[in-house]
Amino acid sequence: MANGDPMKGREAFAKFECYACHEVKGETFQAPKDKKNVGPELSAMGPMHKAEYFAESIMNPSAVIEKGKGYEGPDGLSKMPLFNESMTVQEAIDLVAYLRSLKPVTGAPAGHRGH
Repeated sequence: MANGDPMKGREAFAKFECYACHEVKGETFQAPKDKKNVGPELSAMGPMHKAEYFAESIMNPSAVIEKGKGYEGPDGLSKMPLFNESMTVQEAIDLVAYLRSLKPVTGAPAGHRGH
């Protein structure tokens, strides 16, 4: 995976309104709009996953879905929209770099520190 720019990735996160479903503790994005359509909180995800995991989650959100958390629709597919036709490859690379840069917020519960 090519190296991306985390700052431009943060801009892509805002541009594509990822904050509408994903909270990032420690960031100043708007709170998720619809609590029943929320994806996972992302602030601790950086050290938990490789870049390829994030890229796959963006390009094919139904590839890996945590069951029983409300992330899937009645058809068994992810509720996350597809951005393949609206997001450039560079935006996806930068978004992955931003997600990889996220670190657990101090004081986060032990189960969310990526260990």
